[in-house]
Amino acid sequence: MFDVTGIGECCIDLVGIVNSMPKENTKKDISSFKQYVGSPVANALLTLSNLGCKTSFISTVGSDHYGQFIRQTLKKNNINIHNLREDSVESPVHF
Repeated sequence: MFDVTGIGECCIDLVGIVNSMPKENTKKDISSFKQYVGSPVANALLTLSNLGCKTSFISTVGSDHYGQFIRQTLKKNNINIHNLREDSVESPVHF
């Protein structure tokens, strides 16, 4: 039995890291990227799981390396992924 089961999209959030905030109307090079599992449902489940709730996720991920990252991250955070289906499309990526 689960405390919370989430249903919804799961994606990757790519966050660009800069060494300092750019001044207004200027550009700044990105020094690196950080990769996170994203979406409102996934973020809520990650938070609840880290607070000790038993969680489960019903969603679809791509069969690409992003999909593998999503699966590994959810599993590492004790979110049940039994109903996380893999599709032959690419996982959604938000930048």
